[in-house]
Amino acid sequence: MYGQSPTAFVDRLKIDDACRQLSSNQISITQLAYDLGFKTSQHFATVFKKYTGHTPSHWRNTQKNNVLK
Repeated sequence: MYGQSPTAFVDRLKIDDACRQLSSNQISITQLAYDLGFKTSQHFATVFKKYTGHTPSHWRNTQKNNVLK
């Protein structure tokens, strides 16, 4: 939390929320991006990948596969 800009802090909170929502429901990635306040799904995907190392769709699929194992 320390040493990061307010924008980075808010982005991290949004991505943490996105991770929870992607693993628990079938909301579209575009709708999720808008619900979290991103202006475009492309920008959401860019920020998501910056913090997680994965695209939102890859992350969702990985979470589904982990649950099925």
